[in-house]
Amino acid sequence: MKKSQSIINTQSVMKRMDGNQYFFKALYKIYPKQIKNYMQDIQKALSNNDLKQLALCSHSLESCLQAVGAELCVDANKRLSRGLQTGEMNNITKSVNILKNEIDQFFSNIQKLGLLFDEL
Repeated sequence: MKKSQSIINTQSVMKRMDGNQYFFKALYKIYPKQIKNYMQDIQKALSNNDLKQLALCSHSLESCLQAVGAELCVDANKRLSRGLQTGEMNNITKSVNILKNEIDQFFSNIQKLGLLFDEL
């Protein structure tokens, strides 16, 4: 983990949005729901040993995580992507669990920061 990374980097998000509060709020209305859905899809694909679906969901999840500044989640998702290239199920399962834990921390932090604008 790089020292500059965090569970959620709202400063980088605001910088990309040129400080536009409307767009910032819109991101946190849309993407948390999508992140939750993709994580559920990843867990389902894992339970079905469907590596193709797992890879597709992981790829889609990446842009959502980047959009909301979930840096540690992005790293965990990249670990999963690397594990998918090997096809080693133990490493893939471990990577999915790490990703889920990071996403749980992300949701905990956005709740604490008051960034959940719609109930999930």
